[in-house]
Amino acid sequence: FTQIAVAQLAAKGKLSLTDTVAHHLPGIPIPSADKMTIQHLVTHTSGLGHMFGEKYDATPKASLRRLSDYIPFVTGEPLAFAPGEGRAYSNAGYIVLGLIIEKVSGMEYHEYLRENVFGPAGMKDTGPYDPAAAIANRAIGYTREGAEGKGQALRPNTPGLAARNSSAGGSRSTAPDLLKLDQALRQNRLLPAQWSGWIFSGKPPVPEASAGEKRRGGIGVAGGGPGTNAAFEMDLERGYTVVVMANLDPQIAERVARRIRQWLPAPDKTVR
Repeated sequence: FTQIAVAQLAAKGKLSLTDTVAHHLPGIPIPSADKMTIQHLVTHTSGLGHMFGEKYDATPKASLRRLSDYIPFVTGEPLAFAPGEGRAYSNAGYIVLGLIIEKVSGMEYHEYLRENVFGPAGMKDTGPYDPAAAIANRAIGYTREGAEGKGQALRPNTPGLAARNSSAGGSRSTAPDLLKLDQALRQNRLLPAQWSGWIFSGKPPVPEASAGEKRRGGIGVAGGGPGTNAAFEMDLERGYTVVVMANLDPQIAERVARRIRQWLPAPDKTVR
């Protein structure tokens, strides 16, 4: 969702992938902000860390409602490496991207997604996760993390949830809604074709390909935490989309997705 928002704003000329963090967020003390670009943040090559640690654990989760509430967790720590000189998954980097989206668009992050991603894609059951809100048919996550020894009883994950999710993850959704996202991206309903191509391939946007040229690439993302795990995979060449969601600890959804991939026809066979 965050990468799509970045692509939309870039397609409108409101930001560039080569823009630095310092250019958009000059008041936030992030190391090497004048060398760290939006492209670094998107591709997890910024050197920023995962954000979770003692400081996060000690923070009352009810206080985490806005992206600005996460700033203390993305500042004050040295980079793991200089921007562009390594790669490591970074939740902190995606918090920074969310803050840039808010600054550039003039909209709160979740409101931006509602108007520009979820609405146009027809994703009526997707939105910010708020444990205190009444959401019909919402599943509760169950976790064994933190329990002593294996075989401990599952317990709800709600005590450890932030008051609202962030641009680093945690939105609520359904498998049918994620399939709608897949179709909206394939049909270029959220982005111009060259920017959809950036989402699918990671390569810099190029002028729109000819109508007869076969599109390549896809999406492969997964994420989770205590009591939640999801996998979303789509392959343009083979034609498949796999969405697995679980209200249990990782890696259960990802294991199911891997098994499904094993059942799919080989790449040289047609997938209908």
